[in-house]
Order: sequence, then C-alpha cells, then structure tokens
Amino acid sequence: MGGTAVGMALRRWLLGLSADKHDQPERDYLSGPPSLAWVRADVGPGVAAEALLVVARDGDSGLRLAAVEALGSAPARWWPVLDSALRQRWWSAPSWSRRLAAELAGAEIDLLSLIVAGCHRDGRIREAAVVQPTR
Repeated sequence: MGGTAVGMALRRWLLGLSADKHDQPERDYLSGPPSLAWVRADVGPGVAAEALLVVARDGDSGLRLAAVEALGSAPARWWPVLDSALRQRWWSAPSWSRRLAAELAGAEIDLLSLIVAGCHRDGRIREAAVVQPTR
C-alpha cells in the first residue's frame, strides 16, 4: 500500500508527525478502558467520545468489536455530536495521535481506529482516514 492510497506529501506529513521531537515523550490524558457492559450501554455521544478513544487505543478485541457494533447501531443524529466531541477529546491524546499518524502512513488500520481517526481534530489525519483500506 505505502504511498498509493495515501498521497506521498500526506504520507510524509504523517510520518513527520509520528516522530517524537520532544526530550520527554508526551503522555496521553485518557482514563483506562471501560467495561464491556459500559461500551454496550446506551450513553450519549459526548459521554462516549473519551471511551471510544480509549477503546480504540487500548481495548482488547472483544471490547473493540462491541464498540464497532454500538457505533453501527447508533442513530444518524448521534454522529455529528460524536464527531464534535471526539475532535475536542483528541487534545488529551497527543501521544496516540502520533502513533495513529504512523499507522495511517503505513500498513492497513483496523475499523475502530479508522473511525476515530475520521473524527480527529487535524484535517490531514481525517483525510488519511478517508482513503485507508481496513482490515
């Protein structure tokens, strides 16, 4: 895949972002993964935003699958609010933003990571998410 799906200029930018240029690596300010019952609970999109970031970053396969299934059954009116909430929450995950940029520049990416990348605060990461194949 390399530079075919993601344009070369965008790929270079993603790889540049993924390089940690700090003396001490930034940390993410997200809580630990929620329970499976919580992921399946009917919570609003604003509440779900941080949990989705955490599950996409740290969740096991069962938790990730439950999150994708919950998103698949969400009503259409829910998505713009989730998109806005996720864009705000990405500020609390600078380290994961860099790792996600590297994933988008390289190999295929899983569906849940692709979904949250599509709601990233940076338009270039959103652009890369749009052209990605999933596994």
